[in-house]
Amino acid sequence: MKSWLAFGTVLLLLASFASAADVIITEVLYDPVNESGGEAVELYNQADAAISIGGWIVATEASANDATIPAGTVIRPRSHFLIADQGWSALSEVKADYEEALTLANSDAGIAIVSNGTIIDAVGWGNGSNIGSGLFEGAPAAGVAEGQSLGRKTNSSHYIDTGNNSFDFSAATPGFRNSSSAGSSEILVFLSVTSTPPAIHSLNITEDDDLAAGIQLMPLPLQNSSVRVVAIVSPGSEENVSVQLRFGNSTLAMQLAETINSTTSAYAANISIPFHQQPGLYNISASVNSQANATTAFEVMRLLSMEVDTGSISFSAPAGGTSEVIGDLSTSTGDRITVRNTGNTPLNLYLSATNLSSVQGQIPSERLRYSFDGNYTSSLSGNLTAGIQRVGLNLPAGIQSLGSMSVRLDIPQAAGAGNYTGRIFIGASS
Repeated sequence: MKSWLAFGTVLLLLASFASAADVIITEVLYDPVNESGGEAVELYNQADAAISIGGWIVATEASANDATIPAGTVIRPRSHFLIADQGWSALSEVKADYEEALTLANSDAGIAIVSNGTIIDAVGWGNGSNIGSGLFEGAPAAGVAEGQSLGRKTNSSHYIDTGNNSFDFSAATPGFRNSSSAGSSEILVFLSVTSTPPAIHSLNITEDDDLAAGIQLMPLPLQNSSVRVVAIVSPGSEENVSVQLRFGNSTLAMQLAETINSTTSAYAANISIPFHQQPGLYNISASVNSQANATTAFEVMRLLSMEVDTGSISFSAPAGGTSEVIGDLSTSTGDRITVRNTGNTPLNLYLSATNLSSVQGQIPSERLRYSFDGNYTSSLSGNLTAGIQRVGLNLPAGIQSLGSMSVRLDIPQAAGAGNYTGRIFIGASS
């Protein structure tokens, strides 16, 4: 996905405006058996929207800036993010989302996640009187033995966060998760039925992208998802078995995947969910020889996402003149601005801009005027300012949902000759 639109650059802000406070620390390994590449801290996004964590700092007893998360990093809704010591991924099956040298003391110490000087969350261990300010909440947790981690407690699959480390954390066997880790697990129950009619014992969706009850699927921008559905079937006295899966207006033949025992088998099929599938609850059902039926459901989660095809735009005109870059509906023209809805919900925009600067002076950002319909006086047009303004574009979700953005520059009569640069910021809004 492209970013930074300006006269040299265009910044694409993918924002769903969840609170940074929704990010918590869920596990810390500060005293590993292997000190080289063995320390790690796990984060979790409790919100239903993605949160930008780029530029956040990991503060420790050793340094107020022990590590910095790279710019542009996003933690998905209801997902984990693993920060680990340099060399971690070579030692662990669970790969780190980001690696940088960490320095965690084995006693009377702590760790904090900081954004723009604000402490987002902190965990300390040992004697609080010996721990730096801001590196723990409430009272520190008790220290753990070498090779153990501090893990945040849960209640009914939800993390406990009372703001008191001594209550919220306890010693645990390290069990880190990264951004690719599944949000939940499932157990299949196999039942052998001796009656003659065919039966479906269970109908399961193997993917789940959230810790909440039920099955949630989180689409990815411009990527269709393949969802595997498994039916556990007993054919009874039927010699020939046909298992059909129905989703929407489509019917698929489920194929034999595994013979579990003499009376029970697993049948499977994959259904394709396009990235622009409307958010909501969907039902699927299966039948055996048009007799036994089973139904289950899953939720397609909301994805607010966009893409801009242009990295820079250029204007050229004399002082007192006007220059325009006309947008289009083609993602292959790099010098014209096209906005694409890459999510599954209608897209509106946030816009702002900086002044155009050079050694000759500045041209105010208000001299830039945008339009999404080619009419610079309509409700889809306006002057760009340093303040964020919302544009009700209402671009629908779809496989090729495109919007055209034109920009006009009215150059002041007093502007000196030379090269000016500035930036336009474009953000996704619901």
